[in-house]
Amino acid sequence: MDDAIIIGCGPAGLSAAIQLKRYGCSFKVFEKNQIGGLARNANLIENYPGFPQGIKGSELTGLFAEQCRLNGIEPVYEEVRNLDYIDGLFYIKTKNSYFRSRYAVVASGTEPKALALANSEKFNGKNIFYDIYELMGVRDKKIAIIGSGDAAFDYAVGFSARNSVTIFNRSSRVKCIPLLWERAKNSQNIVYLSKTSITNILETQSDMVKLEYYSNDDKAIKEGFFDIIVPAIGRKPADSFVSERIYKNQNSLFKAHRLFFIGDFANDICRQVAISAGDGIRAAMRIKCSMDRGVTDF
Repeated sequence: MDDAIIIGCGPAGLSAAIQLKRYGCSFKVFEKNQIGGLARNANLIENYPGFPQGIKGSELTGLFAEQCRLNGIEPVYEEVRNLDYIDGLFYIKTKNSYFRSRYAVVASGTEPKALALANSEKFNGKNIFYDIYELMGVRDKKIAIIGSGDAAFDYAVGFSARNSVTIFNRSSRVKCIPLLWERAKNSQNIVYLSKTSITNILETQSDMVKLEYYSNDDKAIKEGFFDIIVPAIGRKPADSFVSERIYKNQNSLFKAHRLFFIGDFANDICRQVAISAGDGIRAAMRIKCSMDRGVTDF
């Protein structure tokens, strides 16, 4: 029995864990991959206080891991398969174990929306990558990025230092912030295609794949050959482990400050490290106040 369980060790979950550690609360934090969450994908994080020149996502998450170590926080590296609420307690099931607690913090982040192409799954992990932290060192590759938001353009700018990048946007609207748009326009290694939809992905005799795409401007099907495809077409909460009973009782559990949905899991398009960190601190403070005095009014 722990006071709290935290699912996810990105900025939100880690911040909650650090604050609970300061309070002397007992808790476990679960992480199925690596510390840092989606921040590992970021080329440059420029709006997190304390880093005037910005900081690469890989560097910041490395500092997260070091802070874990220095605070004696040891994540349980197991995937949570079920979170349930029974008779006033939260129960967690992983592949190997069961755990229970009085409070639960869901900070599992998001998962990417997959390409809606019939045969795209066969290329996952070979040519198609939804998370790019494992690709940070690639060079001299032809990379296709699908999407028009901050993530797509941040990836493109990061890759363009050593690779040739093409951004495919199915509409004419650019959704990224102006700063990223200007950086992409000023890069000689980035080609931007608007009103262009991917229609097919095909194998070739080499390690590359062939993309077929429709250009609304030219009213024609075109093709291009790429080493790497990075879809950045949206994300959704990673909630496959959350039981129906949790969702049925979520409002009363939220109100009692027993259950917390925080960070990217709960914040829709507001996926920012600073927001997630604040969420984690606030959740931990509310847990501590609830434990000590039943205070729930801040």
